[in-house]
Amino acid sequence: MKLIILGTGSAAPSRLRGSTGIYLELKSKAAPVAVPSDHGDMPTDSMLIDCGEGTYGQLWRQFGDATAARIGGLRCIWISHSHADHQCGLVRILYEYVCFHTSRGLNQRQGLLIIGPESVLSYANSWVEHIMSACGVESSRRASFFGFATCRDFNQYHHPFRAQLFSHIGAVVREIRSVPVWHCYDSYGLVLQLQNGQKIVYSGDTRPCNQLVTAGMDASLLIHEATFDDSMEEDAVKKKHSTVGEALTIARQMRATEVILTHFSQRYPKLPPPIASLSSNTDDANGDNRFVDESTLLAAHVQCAYDGYVHRIAI
Repeated sequence: MKLIILGTGSAAPSRLRGSTGIYLELKSKAAPVAVPSDHGDMPTDSMLIDCGEGTYGQLWRQFGDATAARIGGLRCIWISHSHADHQCGLVRILYEYVCFHTSRGLNQRQGLLIIGPESVLSYANSWVEHIMSACGVESSRRASFFGFATCRDFNQYHHPFRAQLFSHIGAVVREIRSVPVWHCYDSYGLVLQLQNGQKIVYSGDTRPCNQLVTAGMDASLLIHEATFDDSMEEDAVKKKHSTVGEALTIARQMRATEVILTHFSQRYPKLPPPIASLSSNTDDANGDNRFVDESTLLAAHVQCAYDGYVHRIAI
């Protein structure tokens, strides 16, 4: 199983960092190996977690000519909140999804489920008819391509889309839970429970949030926003984001085994330095500890992500 951090910047994309997006390849050891066909690689079941501006381009940088098949393999797109840097790339992905499957025949795939805040779903829904028209598909067939569920509704075990989604990803993912967090209205973090007992937690954008700590307790992997360095805590409070030190404190409280920090302010001209195995000293691998408060150190592996960072998860 492979997780790719597509974009690590906050607000608008920059030359160094794109907007937020995470690609999760849901492939178990038991899954059949994809084989080429006349239409290119067979789709691999996958999931997108947030989909900021430029997500399609970031996928292309990773997969090149196989990008269409990767998008065609999406089973779920989960959006944390309505801010543009987390959902502005969604419409392009939906368009590419329809184009891929119309070129192969609709019956080869069931629909893509989009989970997100109600405002994001309304926006995406407003584009579906245009997408269908552009791809030469009757709008009456839209239900064959897409399903929409709010984060709150999908948390309900009786939700009608749950059985369909888990029939495809259930060999790897046991549960998807959206957790309300402290940012703008209708903002969520995500907890993915894997079949092997591992837990992947994604904070979305948030101030330090006790509800996320509780839901993500003993996480195998925590992906947490770290928009500001510790000297800018006042800005973090005003804008309802987290500092690096606050993110590490949350990781310690959650007892996370591994931590990936992401969503860095574009004010930083360089990527923050990698922070490795902080259990024994306060300096990171480059000898620069200005992002880290000594009181936040924890016995976990911590990585500051960069665009295209790949994290492998044994399942």
